[in-house]
Amino acid sequence: MLLCATAMLGACSTNESPAPGAQLEQLAQITGTASYRERMLPPPGAALEIVFEDVSRADAPAEELIRTAQAATTAPPYPFTIDYDAARIIASHRYNLRASITAGGELLFVSDTASPVLGPNNILHVDIVMRRAGPADQVTPPSQPFRGMYSYMADAGWFVDCLSGNRLPVAQESDNAALEKAYANARSMAGAPMLATVEGSIERRLQMEGEGQLMRKTLIVRKFVSVEAQGCSGPSSTAELENTYWKLMTLNGKLAETPTGAREIHFVLNHASLRLSGFSGCNGISGVYRLEEDKITFTSMAGTLMACATGLGIEREIHDMFPRVTGWKISGETLQLTDSSGEQIATFESRYLK
Repeated sequence: MLLCATAMLGACSTNESPAPGAQLEQLAQITGTASYRERMLPPPGAALEIVFEDVSRADAPAEELIRTAQAATTAPPYPFTIDYDAARIIASHRYNLRASITAGGELLFVSDTASPVLGPNNILHVDIVMRRAGPADQVTPPSQPFRGMYSYMADAGWFVDCLSGNRLPVAQESDNAALEKAYANARSMAGAPMLATVEGSIERRLQMEGEGQLMRKTLIVRKFVSVEAQGCSGPSSTAELENTYWKLMTLNGKLAETPTGAREIHFVLNHASLRLSGFSGCNGISGVYRLEEDKITFTSMAGTLMACATGLGIEREIHDMFPRVTGWKISGETLQLTDSSGEQIATFESRYLK
């Protein structure tokens, strides 16, 4: 019995000891900060990624050991901590940290210089400075054909895809200059949409106006193909003035944006009643119109009296516009309203009523 007890105690002692050659986990930390020099805030949803890697082999890619991620929506610097197992560190190997900031799948900032850690000097803290990511840092999506209504005004290009109806800003890079030039040479009225065919991709771009802007899907024109004075359905799609939903595109020489959370600004001319109905940014709008060939006048214009947080500014411009209108012209899917001197006041894009 004594021998058995001794054997059992010996077995217990053996089970609690590490196996020959085994190493216990030895948790340790590397700390640091990541920052960049640009005076701007990342967009909402931005994340900082830190990669801890083994860069010992010159003839092979770095081996990623640990990757951490944390929010990066405030101003830099961003403190970080890497927890690693010191028992797995090989004294003769070289180790490095990399940093990057991404948002919505888009690379915004990246480190491009080595930040060695550990090693003979036992470096346990690093301060990483990133740079703004450029086109060479991005993974470029494959180009594909796009066909849609393109317009350009006030140094901004917009593209409405014929298939999806999505409205996208156009980046001023790659072959966009050829598209702008062809549009300027072919358009018949300022800001009027024209059918454009291009090859390119839709990528997320950080808007630079102000700080903390959202990433926005943007059309990148890799190759310009053509522009034509027609609509998505071809030359036969020329719209009729009456019984057509006309969406406001430009007003007083500026692109007209629909106020956030509001309905589209539009009007419809009812042929049977000779009345106008629509929406002016905050309130409904109505009135009477008189049509004589290429001349048109609007009278008895009125609107509902709803109070709105947005849209009042453009609504005043809409109400001021109608009394000035004396002429009209349609090109493809675009309606141009003009004053008594023939100057363009506004343009509208057609949407058909069922």
